[in-house]
Amino acid sequence: MSHARHPLSFAQRRLWFLQEADPGSPAYNVVLVFQIRGALDRAALSASLLDVIERHEALRLEFVGSGPDVEQAAAPSRDEPPLEIIEVPWAALDAATRRVSSRPFDLQTEAPVRAALLVAGEAEHRFVLVLHHIVMDIGSRGPLLRDLAAAYTARCDGVSPRFEPIEARYEDYVEWQRRMLGDPADEQSRAGEQLAFWRRTLAGLPEELALPYDRPRSDDARHEVGRVEFDVSAETHAKLLALARATRSSPFMVGHAALAACLCCIGAGTDIPIGTPFAGRMEDFQGVVGLFINSLVLRIDLSDDPTFEEAIRRARPRGRAQPAVPNHVYVAECVIR
Repeated sequence: MSHARHPLSFAQRRLWFLQEADPGSPAYNVVLVFQIRGALDRAALSASLLDVIERHEALRLEFVGSGPDVEQAAAPSRDEPPLEIIEVPWAALDAATRRVSSRPFDLQTEAPVRAALLVAGEAEHRFVLVLHHIVMDIGSRGPLLRDLAAAYTARCDGVSPRFEPIEARYEDYVEWQRRMLGDPADEQSRAGEQLAFWRRTLAGLPEELALPYDRPRSDDARHEVGRVEFDVSAETHAKLLALARATRSSPFMVGHAALAACLCCIGAGTDIPIGTPFAGRMEDFQGVVGLFINSLVLRIDLSDDPTFEEAIRRARPRGRAQPAVPNHVYVAECVIR
């Protein structure tokens, strides 16, 4: 390790624990795939990747240790091209993409980012960028891709990119988080207060919702997911916005209440906990690549058969069941532990 070590953020510790529990799993690979048709400057693309890795220290993090003692540090800038060039026939392009994107990371021996350019013809390329979730969240996509595009444009012009300076680093966020929260064992600290809040909020939480599954639930975590897409008409969307305004809520809160009501109606009970991601990214870190996202449990009590408008009100952050948002900093694995 060539730079000073520092602790992991609480969200990173969660990801580290999950990866250690299943080291051969690619479940926490974040995959960005771009189909490129036409001329491509491979040298410029490779150089722009190095530019972005140099700019964002999270992409150069090395991890050392195991269990609760793991630490991280930003490695020095890389000199070798991080872009792997793979020649593949067009018919094998999808299979090659799956191979690149599904290879798990060994965080103790390799960088948390890899890239491959799949070449299916002179003007047919697929660029596959794979990052481990421990250094990347959905809020990082914007700054990462903006910087990559700016760097590629500059390199195609034969010059180095001129980025706007980033005032904060991910390490600064980790330090701020620990300084702000303090010691969880101290009941007077922010961490102690939030821990007490979450213990109260989650007391008596159902271990599992009694959903009407169409098949037996597996005992093994296979990390297999499904995706259902549907369209919302302009008329329905307008009604949703009108209902949100009438109840002084957001469309998200209306959707949350609707999901809770739906689960209740199909047999999940009346105490409905729903997990949701929370961005957790402050203004100072908007341009920083890193893991800021947090998980929240939003809980609604429907035992008194409320109207839907009342259920929406309960989905509001300061409503009957949702004081969770102001306490979002203390993350899930700390509460569970």
